Amino acid sequence: MINEGKGHPFHQFAVTALQGKMKFPVIIFMDEQNKFLTVIPDFRTAENLEPVLRFFKEDIYKTTKYEEFIKTFVSQIKKTN
Repeated sequence: MINEGKGHPFHQFAVTALQGKMKFPVIIFMDEQNKFLTVIPDFRTAENLEPVLRFFKEDIYKTTKYEEFIKTFVSQIKKTN
């Protein structure tokens, strides 16, 4: 994949992954075979991003829908006052 010089500065990978909707920041999740799993747009706080990271890192996405996973998710981020 290359930047095809189509009047924008974006690499073809980014254009393909974001389906031409070039909005940043964005996190792209892919599996071991480089298959796109999902795209998470916009800024996320640590508390908001933690369940998403665990969902994909621990391969939970292979057996459980995110909506079900999040119902029982328990954060491991220590709260400070």
